[in-house]
Amino acid sequence: MIKDSENKPLPLTIYNIKSETTRDVVITPKRNWGGQGMLGVTIRFDSFWRAEESLVRVLEVVPDSPAELAGLKAEDDYLLGTAEKVFKDTDTLYEEVQKYLEATIEFYVYNTKTDAVRVVVVMPTLNWGDGQGSLGLSVGHGYLHR
Repeated sequence: MIKDSENKPLPLTIYNIKSETTRDVVITPKRNWGGQGMLGVTIRFDSFWRAEESLVRVLEVVPDSPAELAGLKAEDDYLLGTAEKVFKDTDTLYEEVQKYLEATIEFYVYNTKTDAVRVVVVMPTLNWGDGQGSLGLSVGHGYLHR
């Protein structure tokens, strides 16, 4: 369909899984736009089956903790993972944090208030004061924490 529409307008209906809405757009596939492919996008099939059971939600952030210094927000933030690892549960988060004790790590974080994903840099340490873990936060995961 895309190759057959090279250099011609191609009407498409785009479905947004999050808002459960559609919108109509018209694109013109071209090979000479300066990048790879004909559209300038990467299309990938992902399965979101049972994804709501794999959420790691920030429930509490301790004052003056590494989590607070990194800007994590209780109740509103969900820890998605790093560039290398998806946080499918709290065990995965814990294992990844242990690798980075006393070093910085970048988390991809989704915020429900802003409806956006941001990168947060945090440094897990056991020497931050209160001693409530290396991040100073409590998290929950699974269906009840969505």
